[in-house]
Amino acid sequence: MINQTIRKDKKMSKNLTKEAFDQWFQLAKPGEKVVYHRGFFVRESDKDINMRRFSAYLISLANSFQSIFLYQKKIKDMQYEYYAEKR
Repeated sequence: MINQTIRKDKKMSKNLTKEAFDQWFQLAKPGEKVVYHRGFFVRESDKDINMRRFSAYLISLANSFQSIFLYQKKIKDMQYEYYAEKR
């Protein structure tokens, strides 16, 4: 199970896969959130088609079903944490 405590571990991979996100989403209760990426998503996704697909998937969920709220938190220059919160 993916949870916020695990995702805050700095040793974990920066990227949450679509499969791991789906697992979290199925188990999460409204109000729970997960960090799905650390870094600078736009720049990194420019070189990675899977990241772009994952981004499109998250945006689709947020727009179509309004079941998640997406936001980011700036850590320092060019470093962000990207969150998904279940509604």
